[in-house]
Amino acid sequence: MNVPHAAVLCLGMGLAAHLAAPHGRPLRRMTKKIALEAFLLAWMPVGAVLLWHWPDWSWSYLGPLTDHGALALVLGLGVELGAFLVGLHVAGVLNRSAQVLGLLLLGLIAFGLFVAGPSSFQTVGNAAEFAAGTGVPLSSCTPLLVTLGLGGSWLFVMGAWGVRRVRQHSLRDRAIGSRIGFL
Repeated sequence: MNVPHAAVLCLGMGLAAHLAAPHGRPLRRMTKKIALEAFLLAWMPVGAVLLWHWPDWSWSYLGPLTDHGALALVLGLGVELGAFLVGLHVAGVLNRSAQVLGLLLLGLIAFGLFVAGPSSFQTVGNAAEFAAGTGVPLSSCTPLLVTLGLGGSWLFVMGAWGVRRVRQHSLRDRAIGSRIGFL
């Protein structure tokens, strides 16, 4: 997925992290740290592979970045991490229903980007191939499709692991707090 799509997804992951906490309670500092660790373990390998092997496609053939693979990688991962952190912070001040509504809105945006996104998303190749109209259609780029499939599976497994850790830590915090009279 390219950086605009990934930024929307990462923003949604930041919002969704708060939904992992039971009873609609906002995440505390330690559970936010756990959510960030899970995000880093889940997203950074996937994002790095996409940005390293398909930098032109990942940046929608944005001119200045197409010739600088390392810059495209660092900047792309920075944008995606930033989107996650914004989602994590914003969700902390929203109530549960606003978090769910935010996720639904981001889902609609992501769906719109995939369905009616720019033509650059449909063509895979380098900037010169895209400009010449000789890039490969996304549906025919087997290595990218395999990467997206394996990356999606990795995200699911690591996301489930992260949710489990956040829930366990949140429940433990609640149990300790109720024993000493804070919650």
